[in-house]
Amino acid sequence: MMRIIVSLVFLSLVVIPTLAMTQETTTSPNFWQEFDIVFWQTVPFATIWGHFLDSQLSTSLSVVGAPHWNSIIGFTLLTSAANAFWHARSAVEIERTGYNN
Repeated sequence: MMRIIVSLVFLSLVVIPTLAMTQETTTSPNFWQEFDIVFWQTVPFATIWGHFLDSQLSTSLSVVGAPHWNSIIGFTLLTSAANAFWHARSAVEIERTGYNN
């Protein structure tokens, strides 16, 4: 019985990665696909840092009413979009030229 379980676990570890090949993983990077992935990965971290910076600046400048969500969301969107654009451009460039800096 133990041999059957070990064999099934081993077989699943060998077979599943070969079945996991999708069109997205086998094609070259697309600019907008890379942009979308990186943008949504960056949003939570940029929001946390925006909130942290807002609280620090509000305290040091004696600004009332923190947190200022309009400023935090603006910072988040600009930071995430800039990071996603930079990463997507470099990923497509690396794929096009084959040169990894």
